[in-house]
Amino acid sequence: MNLTPDLLTRIIQGTSRHNAYTITKELYEKLKIHFDGTTPKILIDQFRPNESQTIKDYRVANHRAKTKGPCNKIVSSLSKIRRSQDWIIDYDEKNLPANIKLEETPRIYFEKNYPKHGSLTNWMFSVGLKNYLIDANAIVFVFPLNTAGSKSEYLKPESFIFNSDKVVGYSEDEYCVLKGISEAEYDLNGIKLRDKLVYWVVDTERVQRLEQINGSTDFNVVLDYSHGLGYLPAFKVRGQYCESIDSDTVWESRLSSIIPDFDQALMTFSDFIAELVQHIHSEKWQYTTNSCSTCNGTGKEIRRVAGLTTAKTETVPCTKCSGGKIPVSSYGNIQIDMNLMKEFSGIPTPPVGYLMKDVNVIKELDRLVDKFIDSGLSSINMEFLSLTPLVESGKAKEVDKDELNNFVHSIAEDIVYIMERITSISMDYRYKIVVPNENERKRIAPKINVPEKFDLLGSQYFVDEYGKLNTAGMSPCILVPLQKDIASKKFYNDPQVAKRVSTIFELDPLPGITTDEKMTMLSNKGISYKDFIISCNISHFVDMAISKYPAKESAKPFLEMDVEEKEKIISDYAEQKAKEISTAEGLIKDLIPDPADPTNVV
Repeated sequence: MNLTPDLLTRIIQGTSRHNAYTITKELYEKLKIHFDGTTPKILIDQFRPNESQTIKDYRVANHRAKTKGPCNKIVSSLSKIRRSQDWIIDYDEKNLPANIKLEETPRIYFEKNYPKHGSLTNWMFSVGLKNYLIDANAIVFVFPLNTAGSKSEYLKPESFIFNSDKVVGYSEDEYCVLKGISEAEYDLNGIKLRDKLVYWVVDTERVQRLEQINGSTDFNVVLDYSHGLGYLPAFKVRGQYCESIDSDTVWESRLSSIIPDFDQALMTFSDFIAELVQHIHSEKWQYTTNSCSTCNGTGKEIRRVAGLTTAKTETVPCTKCSGGKIPVSSYGNIQIDMNLMKEFSGIPTPPVGYLMKDVNVIKELDRLVDKFIDSGLSSINMEFLSLTPLVESGKAKEVDKDELNNFVHSIAEDIVYIMERITSISMDYRYKIVVPNENERKRIAPKINVPEKFDLLGSQYFVDEYGKLNTAGMSPCILVPLQKDIASKKFYNDPQVAKRVSTIFELDPLPGITTDEKMTMLSNKGISYKDFIISCNISHFVDMAISKYPAKESAKPFLEMDVEEKEKIISDYAEQKAKEISTAEGLIKDLIPDPADPTNVV
């Protein structure tokens, strides 16, 4: 479909939208209420259609974003993808064309000079990730804002993300019309009048920026740039396939399975807040003999009927004491007029007490809220992020690590796709003049590896896992790798300590074996005396080596050496220790004669 002037006018005026606009906007907003904590007015109407508007208004006014915390945990956990051991971005710098300035190479731009964020990776995990998780149909628009610079200046393309409610016109690979907001308009007194609407119109040849004129329906073209790329410098972030509408593909977020449970959690929590207000606070009741000054304890008053030309009165409930029934003080003190209770028998005594309230419903609602959140997290195999304790009713929470890795791997593939699309478009913007050959630009473009090893589970999970396996008597071959995982997580923020612990595991010939077991193996000649010495003194030997080959002074610090080099140093320490032991044993034998030797008997 071509973007005709007539169609563009109707899009800007709001009378036309692309065919998939309604469904993509709905998919986006369903997740947005949980991740951004916005008030779920539509949900309240859907879940409680027969409630009065007063009750609905109360729910809206007292909404609390109960599911925002778990959603933040999901984003934070998935941000660890960049910490994966095999998260690597490669740059071919050996064969860079000579006409690319050293300070303008792809590595320098994408790793150090990326606009506003320093690096493209920072942009992806600070801006891109959350928007991708919420909105699989969001558009990433790549464009350099320094198009007005000198011809010798390298373009600095950056990434702008527009959610589905702002993508008002779209035809896949052909064009997109993106709605935004520019600086606000103010009057002469500095009072804000309105936000100025902006539209970006992007196709395979040009980028135009249209700005609203004085709050009217007219727009000025303030930028008209011919990018000359020959393709649309904008794309959908994608997710899992949902459906196709005409030639456009509608994607669904990979987190969409949390929506039913998280919606139910929000509405149940709304019920919880209402019940909490009604049941948790003590309410005192008491008898009073002070009659209402307006109705003298009758509970009724006579007033003139308004709107009549002739005087006419009517009897109505007293407005001051609510008909003499249960006037309530500001502190929940219910006062009952004794004069109105004379006709009743079996009046409760004493004359003062507190209302009895059933709080079990509050406990049940609280339990259900957590249950729905747990169920939602479980639907994406991230139940380890649950708010409930790790161990409940003596049963530890199980994590299917294979399914978790499969889920996270699909997220990682999408992240790499987004970043590679951005780098590909950016490379064409920046280097199409100095490197006109397209294949050459692709060769020097960054290559991003999709990681396979993920580090999402916290150290406590591995500690619990280790405890269970150790109690079950599992082999050290299984326990030692778990110890390494625990150490790497515990000392993530102290790389030097993490490397030291890893080196100790790496060089210990008998890891995970107790001293008694080592002595038994030595007496049975199952291990060498040298291995026994190394294993018993490995921590001390590693510390000695670190001191002898420190990081700041040595050309090659001990912790950075190859395994063979480390083993040679530790082996020398073990031989030295063996000589010390042999010398000490000789001295002891000379100084303390063996009582069993007959030559020592006097």
